Amino acid sequence: MTTIVNPGFEDFRPEKVQSAGNHQCVMAEIDKINKDLQELKDGLVDTSDTISKRTTIFGVWNDCRNKSSSWQVRCHMLEVELATQFSPYMVSTVRNTKQDCAKCTETIRNYVGAVSE
Repeated sequence: MTTIVNPGFEDFRPEKVQSAGNHQCVMAEIDKINKDLQELKDGLVDTSDTISKRTTIFGVWNDCRNKSSSWQVRCHMLEVELATQFSPYMVSTVRNTKQDCAKCTETIRNYVGAVSE
């Protein structure tokens, strides 16, 4: 009979345990295994906490990145707005539009006045 032995653990073949006849030795090994299991469990809890913290940090970083993108867009829009406000072409276009609007308003008033008389 071939028994696969895991590294770090004692060989618990029934004939060895019975031949040893030492209950305390077996109980000590069981206590050692329980201690190793507890350490693994604690390590898993620590790993879970670390993952949770990293997830929180990633969420905060992602929020900052999104806000940064939003601020960049706003800044660009303000730059474009300022550039167009003081552009000679835009200034003349706005002035011409106001003049055209005033002419249209006067024409409509004259038309309404002529029709109502």
